[in-house]
Amino acid sequence: MEYAMESFFSIEPTKTYRDYFNVHMVYAVSRKACVGDDPTQTALGTVWDKVNGVTNRLIQLPDYVYIPVSRGVIPYPSIIVNGKKTGFALVEGTGIIKPNYAFSCYLCGGLDYLKYLILHESVGHGFGLLGDEYVDYIDQELPESNKNRLKLDQAKGLCLNLSLTNDSQSVYWSHLIGHPRYPYVGVYEGGYKYDKGVWRSELVSLMSTLLTDLYFNAISRELLVKRILELSGEGYSFDKFLQKDSDEGRPTGGSLSLSPFRSTSIDWIDRLSVGPDEP
Repeated sequence: MEYAMESFFSIEPTKTYRDYFNVHMVYAVSRKACVGDDPTQTALGTVWDKVNGVTNRLIQLPDYVYIPVSRGVIPYPSIIVNGKKTGFALVEGTGIIKPNYAFSCYLCGGLDYLKYLILHESVGHGFGLLGDEYVDYIDQELPESNKNRLKLDQAKGLCLNLSLTNDSQSVYWSHLIGHPRYPYVGVYEGGYKYDKGVWRSELVSLMSTLLTDLYFNAISRELLVKRILELSGEGYSFDKFLQKDSDEGRPTGGSLSLSPFRSTSIDWIDRLSVGPDEP
C-alpha cells in the first residue's frame, strides 16, 4: 500500500502538488487471493469480465471507501486488487457528485506494472479525467458512435486531452502550441484506441505509450493541476500552472504505440468506462 501511494506521487505534476492531497489506506481481506468469477469470494465484489477485463457493481465499495472519510466527502478511490489481467477506471462524471473508481492489478508484472497502472488509471483516468491516447485499431477510423461518445464525454469535462479536429486553433491545447515553454506540443493523429480521426497533443505520453515512458504530456499536466487547484479551493490560472510546471521525464523521441496493455505474456485490458451524465 505504501508503494501504491508513492507511485501516485512519483511523477509530475502530482509529485510537485503532493501536499494538496490527503491519503487514507483501507485494507480489505478477501476469501481468495486473486480476483476470479465469484463476487462473493472477494471483499469488494470485483470479478473478471470478458468485455472490460474486470468489473465491479460498486455495491460493497462504499462500505470501505467511507471508513476514513464522511459521506459528505467525495474521495478519489484508487483500488489495488490481486489479479493478472487489467487496469480499469469507472468514471461517472467529474467526481464532484459521486466518486470515480480506478482499479489497478498487482501480480500482472510486478511492482513496475503496478506503478504504471496506478499512474494511468488512478492519476490519469480516475482523478485527471484523461482519455486514452494509445491505439488498439491500426489504420482504422474512429467510428461515428465513438465520436459521439467522445463529444458527450468532453461536454462533461472528460477526455480534454483529445480532439476530433486537427485544427491547431480549435484543439483544447491551442494555447500551448507555439508557446516557448512547449515547442514539442502540436497536433498528432491517433488516440482513443483508434489510429485515425482523433488527435492528441504530443507523440509520447503516459496515456499513450509503453510502460517505460512515465510522463504526462503538457496538456495532461495542466488538466491535472487545474483539477488539484480547483478542488482545493485555491483557484486555477495558467500563470500558476507555468510557475511550477516541469516536464521532467519527457522522452526526447518516440511515436504512438499500440496499447501499452498488450503483451505476449500477460493478457492486459484497459477500459475507461464512462457512466451516465451527472444531474
